[in-house]
Amino acid sequence: MRTSLLTRGAVALATIAIGSVTLAGSPAVADTPAGITRETVLGAADASRVFFGSESNPDAAKLVASVCGFSADDGYVDVETTSQPDGVDGVLIYASSGWSEESEAPPQYCTFAAFAVTKALTTMSGTATIAAPDEEEDLRSAAASASYPLSGEVYVTPRLDSVEYGPGSVATASGDVITKAATTGTSSRVVTPKTTAQKKAARKVYDRRVASAKKAYSKAKDKAGSSTSKKSAAKRAYVAKKKSAKAAYRAATAGTLTIVVSENATTTKAPFTFTTGGLSR
Repeated sequence: MRTSLLTRGAVALATIAIGSVTLAGSPAVADTPAGITRETVLGAADASRVFFGSESNPDAAKLVASVCGFSADDGYVDVETTSQPDGVDGVLIYASSGWSEESEAPPQYCTFAAFAVTKALTTMSGTATIAAPDEEEDLRSAAASASYPLSGEVYVTPRLDSVEYGPGSVATASGDVITKAATTGTSSRVVTPKTTAQKKAARKVYDRRVASAKKAYSKAKDKAGSSTSKKSAAKRAYVAKKKSAKAAYRAATAGTLTIVVSENATTTKAPFTFTTGGLSR
């Protein structure tokens, strides 16, 4: 829910008086919080095109809790997005807490942006920027800004805890949406010849098998005596053994066939731009 909401000028004055919040942002490098998914960011963006804050936007409330470290119910939350996402959607969220009359803790400010690709199986690359509003009533002469590199299918910037990144800030992003196409494959046949030592070893085995077949054939002929049919059978057995030995020798000396398959993944890139604003709720 929203508690007592001060104007941006009053907030800035209160901040200077308290001295608990610096006027410089703190864009430290940070990873997307655990539990924040592409669906979380897209859900927050869709709901923010209809609803202003986080009361009817549970995904935005989840983002506030994960990034800011306090509940969206404890303060004021403003969620901004773009009217027509193009490949990448996202939100810019400003949240503050500690401004209720019951709170004794110093106020907290939290501004961050979250981005996600609109299509599954795509990723993004590029740069995101959060720019504070450049207004004299905010007690500064130039607008501050913080930039971050985009990557992956979802990205959440670190929190900016300066009051200057309040309502009226703008988030922009630009880069490419990357789609990995189906992989294409090619194959080639590579034959590795046997070594000289392997060939010599195979020849020895062949010669030994042929010699053994000749010896068996000679004995079979002696036993056959004058029987023509037995001699013929012995010769057929001998020829068959020689053919078998020859086939084994050829297999042992043949090269090793290897089929090499190469896969090439092709990717396509499509430029995108994102700017918060332009909504009429």
